[in-house]
Amino acid sequence: MTGTYCAIPFYNIRLHNGPSVPCCLLDSDVYDLFGTSGMTVDQAWTSKGFEDFRESFRQGERHSACSGCWHQEDIGSKSLRHSYTQQITEQMKLPKTTVATSKPKMIQWVFTNQCNFACRTCGIHSSTGWVKETKELANANEPEYVELMKYYDKTPKYREDRYAELMPMFNECTWLELQGGETLIHRELVPMLTHLANEGLAQQMMLVLTTNGSIPPNDKLVAVLQQFKNVRITFSIDAVTQDTFRYVRTGDFEQVKRNIAKWQSHKEFNYFTNPTISILNIWCLDDVLKWCDTTFGVTSVGTNWVMHPTYFNPTIMPEVIKETIQSNSTYWRSRKFLPRMFTDKHDPKLWQEFIRKTKWIDESRNQSMEKEMPELYSLINNSC
Repeated sequence: MTGTYCAIPFYNIRLHNGPSVPCCLLDSDVYDLFGTSGMTVDQAWTSKGFEDFRESFRQGERHSACSGCWHQEDIGSKSLRHSYTQQITEQMKLPKTTVATSKPKMIQWVFTNQCNFACRTCGIHSSTGWVKETKELANANEPEYVELMKYYDKTPKYREDRYAELMPMFNECTWLELQGGETLIHRELVPMLTHLANEGLAQQMMLVLTTNGSIPPNDKLVAVLQQFKNVRITFSIDAVTQDTFRYVRTGDFEQVKRNIAKWQSHKEFNYFTNPTISILNIWCLDDVLKWCDTTFGVTSVGTNWVMHPTYFNPTIMPEVIKETIQSNSTYWRSRKFLPRMFTDKHDPKLWQEFIRKTKWIDESRNQSMEKEMPELYSLINNSC
């Protein structure tokens, strides 16, 4: 095995409304990077695009679509490549291999884009809360949003055909990760999980549900979750005050905190959080990570570095802002991530795009960065 080895390409497939891909954290502006558009799950798994991707790892190459992991590792931090490979070999007890299994052992399925939040770093691909604004931006001839409307204008909330297609693969699946959208609001979630349990498949599966924390546990959901071999509920927490949470994610942080506490009373499940680091929260990363570490425990806190939209990536910020953020940080975990801001130089064009889009969303949502995140507002304006 080479030093760049990752187990994901040989065990995992990620499915959403568009083309299938091998991983949830790929960085590419190419919509159909692996040429799997229109393919079934089985066809995508054995496709040339997937096999070429695997071959790059066999050859010890750093695939360009994996830049998120490479950047993280270049500053001495643990990346998702490390985490997933560890998860596959230690939790799932699967060997390191360079030969893909006949069927995916891990399935990451974005089974709905129905969502009750409209997070600023998200979009219509993962949130119906973005439908109105995406249409407005498409009507204003913003190329990115014109393209998105081709695929998501009539997005089905749940694809029964995809579930039927997956059923034969579930026999060999030992890790099922359901993503959204907001997974817990979908009316098909409990019936789908109940069906898996009735088919005798739940006992072999580690189930992961990603949620924004807006939904508390209920008896029916808890009962069906208890039938799975192992359950992990991952909360998306990108801000930890009422004002910043409302601005970044549009939700109610106090309600989310109450719901997390209710979930954590069910000791039979595992809980995790994965903050997405962006320009919108890197200035207060100390507070975000301290809260997450206290609430979930240090070993149950991961991080994602926003890759898209690119104008939210902290690397594009003016150097003076990066330096100020780094010098103000005192929390040990934050200081491990902050050097990544400097892995790319300030990008004036993308920075102006961030300013423009932020102003547009503020006006669209009747919000104000100056009022709700005055610290970031001051950082931005003092750098001009």
